[in-house]
Amino acid sequence: MKISPLIALFLFILPSFAQSQVAVELEGIMGFIAGIHESLLIVSDSIPDSCITVQISHGRITKERPYHFSMHVSQDTGNVQLTLIDTCRQQVIGERTYRLRDIPIVPLLGAQHASKRMTAGEFKAQRGIAAITYEVCGKCAIEGFRVHLYQQRTGACITRFNTGALFTEAVAALMQQVQVGDVVRFSVISYRCPGMRVPKFADQELVFEIVSGKD
Repeated sequence: MKISPLIALFLFILPSFAQSQVAVELEGIMGFIAGIHESLLIVSDSIPDSCITVQISHGRITKERPYHFSMHVSQDTGNVQLTLIDTCRQQVIGERTYRLRDIPIVPLLGAQHASKRMTAGEFKAQRGIAAITYEVCGKCAIEGFRVHLYQQRTGACITRFNTGALFTEAVAALMQQVQVGDVVRFSVISYRCPGMRVPKFADQELVFEIVSGKD
């Protein structure tokens, strides 16, 4: 099989063969992400498909059909190493280490609202925050967040910590106190996705300005 240099994610060159090349293409677009399945295409100009084996640290790789492998990184270890082996010659073709990507999430109030102006009635109908993933099919969960209520009428700032995605009883009671002119901010939003050893923090915060229905 002819190797196209345009599609190869990385290239291994086996020193014992002057013209021998093995190309590995990551067929998906996600890159290396813990908990997500990806497909690898592995081809060589001179090594038979039956002789090529690939191993992965902290995960598993299975051969689905000639030249095609399924890869799954099981843990968020920061890095993952791929090792290509020529089993017919009992030689390591090459090794490469790659940094894992975080699953990108977007926190949304009630699973649909980003930061915006909102009436008191609509805001009080919300029950928590969801972690939405647009790039992958993995399901992530909110671990917790801080809530800051800035009250216009008193000038006070009230802060509570919420565990989990749904509002706790204390936070839910605080959210029912919002009035026109108040601002509610959700910060330090932590989440966990499949394969993550520890929770991570969302890049975004959520801010809602409470307005009257006429605004």
